[in-house]
Amino acid sequence: MPMEISTTKLTYDVGDCVYFDDPLAPDAPFKIQKIDELVKTENGSVDARCVIFMRRQDIPQHLLKIADQIQRHAKTNGGDAKEEEHDDDGLLVDWGECGLPCGVEKLSKDQRLRLRQHEIFMTRQSEVLPATLIRGKCRVVLLDDCQEAGNYIGQDDTFFHSLVYDPNAGTLLADKGAIRVREKYQALVDDWMEPKIK
Repeated sequence: MPMEISTTKLTYDVGDCVYFDDPLAPDAPFKIQKIDELVKTENGSVDARCVIFMRRQDIPQHLLKIADQIQRHAKTNGGDAKEEEHDDDGLLVDWGECGLPCGVEKLSKDQRLRLRQHEIFMTRQSEVLPATLIRGKCRVVLLDDCQEAGNYIGQDDTFFHSLVYDPNAGTLLADKGAIRVREKYQALVDDWMEPKIK
């Protein structure tokens, strides 16, 4: 029987994506992780083994620049790449529209920045944390070609990813393959022709 835990009227189960409080950095945003396993300890408390997702601020800048310029879903290769862009506070926003959902060009600069704040990076690493540090559920989706950028705006608890970050190797890789569903990816099938009888 799978183990689940309940805190503050919410039930958490294996496979849920959750926010974790970071006791070492109380002012930092919550960690985003996916529960892989719930383990009851000898003293009766519950620990959660979780896959780690990282926010953009946790990824080295040189990798972000490459990720923002590499086309993952569009047909041009690097055509939307641009030089560094800074906001009013001098903080780096992004270097291109790559890695964002389709239709991002229709968004304002503020909306695009908000969208970038919801981009996270999966890792193949996991950690074990006390379940008492869970602060709520969130939704993490693999970015696909079907979703428009506007679908992600206004969903504060929804995050998306398309790359896997390996902190040991210092690399970003595409997360699996993509299913292409738009018209340009569909096969053209000829009309049915009756077989000729000889």
